[in-house]
Amino acid sequence: IDWAAQAGQSAFYNGQLDQVNAEYHTGTLRVYTRPEIIMENKQDKCEGETFTGFPFVTGGSGEITYEWTGPDNFFSTKDIVAIDNLTQQNAGIYTLTVTDTIDCVTKQELDLTVNENPQVAFAGQDTIFAQPGFALKAGSGYAGYLWNTGDTTDAIQVNSEGQYWVIVTSTESCQAADTVMVLWGGEPFWLPNAFTPNGDGLNDEFKPVQRYDFVKTYQLFIYNRWGQLIFETSDINQGWDGTFKGQPAEQGTYVYKIVYTAYPTGRETRTKTGNVMLVR
Repeated sequence: IDWAAQAGQSAFYNGQLDQVNAEYHTGTLRVYTRPEIIMENKQDKCEGETFTGFPFVTGGSGEITYEWTGPDNFFSTKDIVAIDNLTQQNAGIYTLTVTDTIDCVTKQELDLTVNENPQVAFAGQDTIFAQPGFALKAGSGYAGYLWNTGDTTDAIQVNSEGQYWVIVTSTESCQAADTVMVLWGGEPFWLPNAFTPNGDGLNDEFKPVQRYDFVKTYQLFIYNRWGQLIFETSDINQGWDGTFKGQPAEQGTYVYKIVYTAYPTGRETRTKTGNVMLVR
C-alpha cells in the first residue's frame, strides 16, 4: 500500500482540490487470499465417454461454494461434476465459479472437446448375403482397423460364411466396433416361368418371390412380343395381373426385365431378364 504522505504527515484533498487537514493514526489492515482453482483447462473425449470436472481449490476464507455452467444449459453446484454418455451437444466451455465466505470470487474455464466416433460401414446390418470373394468394407480414412480375422486393413475378402467383427479407431483414438453375419445369398429372389390370372387366388400375378430381405431399389418392366412396354412398377410387392390398359392381355409369352440394387452397398445396379408365359 502506498501512502500519499510520510507517516505522521497528511495530504488529503476534497473534490474542489482544497487541502483537508487530517490526522494520522496507526491501525491494522487484514488482506485475505482469494480461492485458487487448480484444474486442467482442456479435456478431449470421445462420444459415449464420461466427462469429469475435478477441481482442487486452495486458499479462500471459510466455506467454499461452487457453481458450474456450460453448454446445453448445464448447471451444477457440486464441487465435482460428471456427464455420462457424451454427445456433440456437451462440447464447449465449462466455467467454474468458486466463492468463499467473505465473497472473494475466482473463476476458471475448461474447454471440453467431444470427438466423433468412427462409423463402421456395415453398422445396422445383422446379416449380409453375398458371394464368395465378397469385399467386406469397414469404411475408409480411419487411423486403425482390427478384424477378428487378424487383418488390419479397411476391407477384407470373405471366402467363407460366418460372423465377422471389426474395431475401427479414428485419429483422435475414438473407437467403434460392429459385427455382421455373412451368408452366401445368390439371387435375392426367384421368378416363376408362368402364371394364370384367372382369379382363383393361385398364381394370379407375376412377381418375384423374395428369398431374402436383400433388395434396396427395384423396377420391373413387362414387354409384349412386339417390344411394347405394357407394365412397370417399382414396388417389389406389386405384381403384373395380366392386364394391359385395363383389359386382359393375350395368352402367350412375355418378356420381363428387372433392374435392382442390393445390400450391403446398394451402389451396384443389376439386371435380370427372362420370359414368362401367361396362361388362360
